[in-house]
Amino acid sequence: MDWLLSYHQDVVFSSQPIDCHGMDPDSLNLAEQVTGRQGKLLIQIQTSVSEAHQICRELASRFARAPLRYWIQPVLEAGMLGEPDAASCGSKGGPGR
Repeated sequence: MDWLLSYHQDVVFSSQPIDCHGMDPDSLNLAEQVTGRQGKLLIQIQTSVSEAHQICRELASRFARAPLRYWIQPVLEAGMLGEPDAASCGSKGGPGR
């Protein structure tokens, strides 16, 4: 996430801790094996397709040994309801953000 924060000043994203299920049990520690889940961080970025591919290329280059799962999907519509303020995620504005 630190890399993404420094990647590009106008990239706005959200992050949240999630539980990942269906992992190979041999890759889990004992507590994770008991609960059947592993804690991960989910990061969502709303951007153009070309920018998404560029981010993936740079992540693959910089973190070649880290198993990073990703998917790219279209957003049918996006916007901001109400007046954006400094505390709003996405307050930087810009096309596609």
